[in-house]
Amino acid sequence: MSLGTWLNRNLLRQSTTEKVPTDALVEMRFSVLDLDVTGTAVSRDSVWGIALLPVEAASFKVSDIKYYDVPAQGPGVAGDLAVWRNDYSELARIMTDSLIVTYNVRFVRAMMERLCARFGLEPPSQEWMEITAFLDEWDSGDSAVTSMSYWLQKMQRGPRRPHDAVYDVHLMAQMLLAVLAYSEESGHETLETVVRNRKARTWLRG
Repeated sequence: MSLGTWLNRNLLRQSTTEKVPTDALVEMRFSVLDLDVTGTAVSRDSVWGIALLPVEAASFKVSDIKYYDVPAQGPGVAGDLAVWRNDYSELARIMTDSLIVTYNVRFVRAMMERLCARFGLEPPSQEWMEITAFLDEWDSGDSAVTSMSYWLQKMQRGPRRPHDAVYDVHLMAQMLLAVLAYSEESGHETLETVVRNRKARTWLRG
């Protein structure tokens, strides 16, 4: 019996108590999210824009990209705050019953939580997933479209815009669709499989 088979039959069945969706990946709803921020320090910097692109049934439309400006706090911004609260309600509604996917999930999630605390809003309660968790499954050099380095290069050299988050959610959604299509052909058909295999690699690396 190979080590991989043993892990799958023994260790991995008990490797997590998290509630991981067992739906087929191609049938799941995803919310691809990214932030425009003033810097990379969670305690000092702030969010000034949020981009969101829903992906459902392994497809998306560019026209579905949403961008929300986050107002500064202070005198004279009451009108902006009212608009922002309505925008956040719409964002929360779109993300309902979906898995939030982003790059650098710990940072993005922390910034979202800090943002919500700042405005007295409820942070997203959905599960979050690092986009690299999908790509790690097949980053073996067999296919360029499933290589993390391939997509990172595109994100770094792409036509950057004032609202970088809009560009990045579009790119991450393309990345996600490439992996979803590849997953069907390679037998990695559920999110449970992705999480289980990722935990196994982490355990083996110590």
